[in-house]
Amino acid sequence: MPRGFQIFVRECAQYRSRSELHDANRKLYDYGASQGWLDRIYPPNLSKWDLPSVIAAAETHETLSAFCEACPGAYAWAVRHNQVSRLGLKRANRWTDAACRREASRFNTRQSLRLNNPSCYQACRRLGLLDELFGAKQNPWTNRVSYRRSTN
Repeated sequence: MPRGFQIFVRECAQYRSRSELHDANRKLYDYGASQGWLDRIYPPNLSKWDLPSVIAAAETHETLSAFCEACPGAYAWAVRHNQVSRLGLKRANRWTDAACRREASRFNTRQSLRLNNPSCYQACRRLGLLDELFGAKQNPWTNRVSYRRSTN
């Protein structure tokens, strides 16, 4: 037995988990981690997820948001291990043409849309709706273009 291991085991018997030991006695936790003893006393929490099982779980879903709602553990594993891009799922786009038009009708200018609802503004830009919705008018006094919604 390594020197001090018995004392470490006796002190750790007071705590049910690694996190409890970490919160209650940080110095003991750090010493056990530096000696490599924590795994002997508190076995690491092995995840049931690995890349093939996460990919298999993701194949049944069309979008990333549906996968996240149906399999939160698998999604968390993919995020933690930086494997979300390998799942081959597309991101759900809630901004359709009609939804963009409906939301943009609440605002008078591009600027107010951009400040109050940036995701809708970006979707309108991507769909090419900004000029159609807000138009572009030349101000004769300043020679500047105004993007105010026409009142017609």
